[in-house]
Amino acid sequence: MRIRSAVAAYLLFGLASCQTTRPEARIHLSCGGETLRKSWAELEDRIPDGTMAKALANAYLCLPESESQLHYLHAHLDETVEFSTYSTGELEEEREILSREAAKGEIRGFQGSKEFEYSARLTDEGDVMLDGRNEACIEGITLTHRGETGWLIRELGSACD
Repeated sequence: MRIRSAVAAYLLFGLASCQTTRPEARIHLSCGGETLRKSWAELEDRIPDGTMAKALANAYLCLPESESQLHYLHAHLDETVEFSTYSTGELEEEREILSREAAKGEIRGFQGSKEFEYSARLTDEGDVMLDGRNEACIEGITLTHRGETGWLIRELGSACD
């Protein structure tokens, strides 16, 4: 009987030690290279729900476009989304406040393009700004944390020469 108890305890301990943190804690940024990973590491511990923010960043910046990715992104749009475009000379060409429904048509991930260099930074307000840059364009989003709702896409921007 003692041997069975010892074996059972050993098996339970072994199973418990195999369990890591929540699955979402294992999210890795799957694109963007070292620049994105370094910039994310600098802000991750300073934001609430860092794993949720990383999952949203990964969906927008890194994953290939798919229906499931788009549904995930659409589910994480703020009630209104600011949409801005710029061109040469940094003059704003267009700024719109879009409803969640209208913003769905503007959501496009970068699809892990090797043409882009990705980065993330924390604003003074606690928002996370993500962008992808190449020689001619900058595409970006701003994520904001809404308490129990979590991280949402609040702003989209595009600038090209």
